[in-house]
Amino acid sequence: MKFTPEQMYAELEPLVTGLGYSLVDCTYGFVKGSHHVGLALFSSEGIGTEECAKVFQLVLPRLEVLLDTRDISLEVGSPGLERKIRHPREYKIFIGKRMKMLLADQDWISGIIIAADERAVEVKIDNQSRSIPLSSIMKAQLEFTWEDT
Repeated sequence: MKFTPEQMYAELEPLVTGLGYSLVDCTYGFVKGSHHVGLALFSSEGIGTEECAKVFQLVLPRLEVLLDTRDISLEVGSPGLERKIRHPREYKIFIGKRMKMLLADQDWISGIIIAADERAVEVKIDNQSRSIPLSSIMKAQLEFTWEDT
């Protein structure tokens, strides 16, 4: 059986959440007879090799049942310090993190995510809150600065 990345996300997200992590992204592909799954995890406490190993050990048996095979390549990691935001659900996951956005009507802006829903993201910019409709965001990514650590 083959899945879309969104279907695979829906199958695996409850498992990852059950361990106390957020599933930021799930990639899936079927290439040359082999299933390839990639998971990007987030936790406010950080994601290291132990956390990745826990998720790997929980998810791999589930994938073997779902895909009815043991020929699976599974990669588990963190999203990275300056991840490009690919899906609207990520804004909620990254509340409290600094990000930069390219808006349709202006240049890049930078601020800290303070809230998000399916329509807009609220960002703190220069001590002021600004609600930005997701439809006006052309590009967005996390922005790492040493001051935020």
